[in-house]
Amino acid sequence: MWWRILAVTCALGLAVAAVLTAPATVVGQRGVVVAALPCRPSLQTASSGFVVDDELVVTVAHAIYESRDFAIRDVTGRWYRPEIVHMDLDLDLAVLRVPGLRARPMTTRRALPEDLVRMVQGAASGTSEGVVLRRVRLTTETIGDLSRKTERSGYELSVAIQGGDSGAAVVDTYDNLIGVVFARSRRSEASWATSASEVLGVLDQQGIPHWQCENSSEVELILEPLNLEDPSE
Repeated sequence: MWWRILAVTCALGLAVAAVLTAPATVVGQRGVVVAALPCRPSLQTASSGFVVDDELVVTVAHAIYESRDFAIRDVTGRWYRPEIVHMDLDLDLAVLRVPGLRARPMTTRRALPEDLVRMVQGAASGTSEGVVLRRVRLTTETIGDLSRKTERSGYELSVAIQGGDSGAAVVDTYDNLIGVVFARSRRSEASWATSASEVLGVLDQQGIPHWQCENSSEVELILEPLNLEDPSE
């Protein structure tokens, strides 16, 4: 399995760069925008994601769950129609297959409090820096079933985020994957990220929840360039 390659690479301490259509030199080239048209309401949304390996993108499940159409846009501005490989509603993670996107496997690391980190190419905020405030066990509601509680490992970060940044990668100073942004704190300026260990756990899984969109309107998904430097997008 390719995640075993991740573990070996990480143990050697090697920082791996992304490759999209040509060899890349910065982790920022992994960032993607996830555009979705929810079943209700019929308003297009924008979230974030990142290329974790050849033809594989990771994002948050709530970005595309119960949507009737979605697509992703890479850093070159090209749009793709991905296939859902796996969606974990408990962990709020989704894995998409996108033929044509190229990247070497990301290395991962467990972060410690006070480690410097940054969110990479959030759809609303771009790249934002901060530190790890603490490691936590997160208790949240399951996506699609707010009556059901679930737990996952994660981090509280001092990284400032906005709506639309969910799904962006959080990396350390050596571009190792630390976690995936999924929410802002309701009590402070902090943000929450699901740990990279949870991401590794879903990459080899397959399974898609079923949903139906009733009374769909004629509104279509708009695939046009977005300006990542403008938080209003």
